[in-house]
Amino acid sequence: SLPNNLHAQWSIAALRAGRHVLCEKPLAMHPAQAREMFSAAREADRTLIEAFMYRTHPQTRALLAAVREGEIGRLTHIRTSFCFRLRNTEGNIRLESEMGGGALMDVGCYCLDFSLLVAGSPVKQIHAVDREHSPTVDMMTSGVLAFENGVQATFTCGMDAQSDNTAVISGTEGYITVAWPWKPTNETAGFTIARGIPPKQDLKPGETAIAPPPRFVQAKADLPLFALEAHAFAAACRGEAEPFMTEAESLALAEAMLDVRMSGVW
Repeated sequence: SLPNNLHAQWSIAALRAGRHVLCEKPLAMHPAQAREMFSAAREADRTLIEAFMYRTHPQTRALLAAVREGEIGRLTHIRTSFCFRLRNTEGNIRLESEMGGGALMDVGCYCLDFSLLVAGSPVKQIHAVDREHSPTVDMMTSGVLAFENGVQATFTCGMDAQSDNTAVISGTEGYITVAWPWKPTNETAGFTIARGIPPKQDLKPGETAIAPPPRFVQAKADLPLFALEAHAFAAACRGEAEPFMTEAESLALAEAMLDVRMSGVW
């Protein structure tokens, strides 16, 4: 848990010292650094995992299962937001370019990772725009992703705005709303599945369509969120479970982050 520009250096040092590493997100400043980090992990025969804690919560596993099992039909779109207002700006590392500051690096990585996880497909195309704090630090970024399987995703991340910070997963037959995708607690864990109805022009004469009431799926955990992450990391280190975020997933996210930066105006 260091400024973003120090993740690669100290993760590699720890791996070479024989330590397993749970590295705070985003894993690295650039995909090349991420590849170097995983190479060091293989050479040391140690485990390296990018610390997206929300992935270890039962809520995330349950909503992925709902999508994969066709609860909302064929997946078509993912919408996410993660915004907050940064009040303490003096000397704040979130605004320092050399330290990997900016909204995308700080919270937008959650939106991108969630979209890649749910879509389950390589990214085909990315378009993004940003509002600058400085030429290389974004205060807000919004983007559109197109995946090879036809799914689309939109996201907004910002450090000078309030937002609902929710996720909505849409399909041909319904949609899932996740009120607390990033930091669920036992009081908030779960999501709502709602079904759609056909448009009036698709109905036969005299036919009516009524959607069933939305259904809330509870997904409580037996531990706090970061304790779940610690247990999942330890299990992966012991070889008792697969990593909750794989090397391939981290590299795909690093590439997507770079593509957003290249697509934007900074």
